[in-house]
Amino acid sequence: MRIQSDIDYLISVFKIVDGARSTYKAPRPGEKLEVKLMAPDSPSLKFTLSIAEGSRSSVITLKINTDRKTTLQTRHFANPLIRIDLDAKAIHTNPDGQLIKGEHIHIATSEYGDKFAWPLKDQDIIPQLASLDNVPEIFEAFREYCHIEDTLRVDWSLGV
Repeated sequence: MRIQSDIDYLISVFKIVDGARSTYKAPRPGEKLEVKLMAPDSPSLKFTLSIAEGSRSSVITLKINTDRKTTLQTRHFANPLIRIDLDAKAIHTNPDGQLIKGEHIHIATSEYGDKFAWPLKDQDIIPQLASLDNVPEIFEAFREYCHIEDTLRVDWSLGV
């Protein structure tokens, strides 16, 4: 388990696309887009930005990639740092038993990892938006909050 200052640092460190490509097509329902990121000031820090489209929901996630060593092989794991679940009908139960209904945000903590969520409309991480149905606008706010370079572009015309 990471300590909270490490989690906060990983979310706030500046991130760039790890590769030459910086424009991606948004996923269609049933698809997922994953973009590899890195911290230019700490090239060993690797991240994955994930956008998943369901038939009635969207999920935007930033994960830190880590190597977990085992006796025979190295396995690649991604630990979620922050995730937004965009589904008006979603129900999430926090570790303390509190029910969260509708769109919500998970931000990793040292105690619970990414298991704790807050209603998207009641938090101050992503600025209040005109509509929680505007995935491109929410993505841009998420990108800014996670300090991902602004040259990363997602073409939403074929996606959501």
